[in-house]
Amino acid sequence: MTADADVKNTVDCLKYTRELKALNIAIFFEKGNINTLDAKGEVLMTIMAALAQQESESLSANVRLGIQF
Repeated sequence: MTADADVKNTVDCLKYTRELKALNIAIFFEKGNINTLDAKGEVLMTIMAALAQQESESLSANVRLGIQF
């Protein structure tokens, strides 16, 4: 996966979260008590998406290194 694809996935995640928020539909994560309808929830969702993106990039880099050897 390329960095551009990872960024697109994060952007898509936030885009869909905001589209649902505009329709007054929450995404609620019981673990962490995160509700995307409030500002705190959106910030936490952004952080979670960024961390997931970083994890994906790291895993991809490790796989590429493994294939080279």
